[in-house]
Amino acid sequence: MNHEYTTERIIEIINGASDKNLEKTLEQKKYSGLDTATFSESEITKLINATSDEILKGEQSELLQERIKKRFLKLKSISKENFNMFEVAMQCKKLVDEYKALAKEKGWKEIERMF
Repeated sequence: MNHEYTTERIIEIINGASDKNLEKTLEQKKYSGLDTATFSESEITKLINATSDEILKGEQSELLQERIKKRFLKLKSISKENFNMFEVAMQCKKLVDEYKALAKEKGWKEIERMF
C-alpha cells in the first residue's frame, strides 16, 4: 500500500506516534505510583524529543556499523591485480572516520581517543 507523504500525512504519523508514546508513558507511570493527572506541553515535547533522539541514535549506529563492515569487505577484496595504494589509503581513512564516529555514538571514550 503506497501512501503519498504529504505534510498532512506526516503530521498524522507524528501525532499517532506521540499519542502511542504518551499512552505508554502514562501506563508506566500509573504502575509506578506517580501522579499522571497532567502533562505540560513542555513535558510532552521532551518525551517526543527524547524518543526521537533515541531512535535516530540507534539508526545512526546501525548505519555506521554497516558502512564499516562494507569497507572492511572492500579492503579484503583487494588483490595484486586490482591493488591501488591511493584507494587503500582512502578506504582506511574513511574506515577510521566511521569507526571514530561509531565510538562517539556508543560512548566508547577509550576507542575514540585512540583515533
